[in-house]
Amino acid sequence: MYAQDIRILAEQYEEVEYLGVISASDAAALVAEHWWALLPIDDEVTRYAFPSKSSGYALAGAAVAAICGDETSVARWVKREGVGLVCPPHKSALVRFFSELEDICIEKFGASDQLKKRLAISSFSASLREVADKLSSA
Repeated sequence: MYAQDIRILAEQYEEVEYLGVISASDAAALVAEHWWALLPIDDEVTRYAFPSKSSGYALAGAAVAAICGDETSVARWVKREGVGLVCPPHKSALVRFFSELEDICIEKFGASDQLKKRLAISSFSASLREVADKLSSA
């Protein structure tokens, strides 16, 4: 949706790089190289969906910068799990957020070992097996 805008920014600014569509494993490796991962999401969307990339960001060790309303499911998850910060979806708040990042202790954020275990594929598989076993025995 914003690919063309990002391409234009990448041509104008050396700080912006457009990679196009990349594989999930390449995306995870890329996120792991950075301290922060941006998670902008429309508040209305959070009523119906939860971005799966949020857990990928946490697993990769990047702090999540959730750009959404404070009362959304995403904001509550980021705060509850302690994996980042929430920034209101307004230009002035976003500018202030990025300006203040230098003063924030990065080690404060990141997925705990317990959360990483819960987000791991093996944990999801075990949960699915439990559900399947219950359904087959019913």
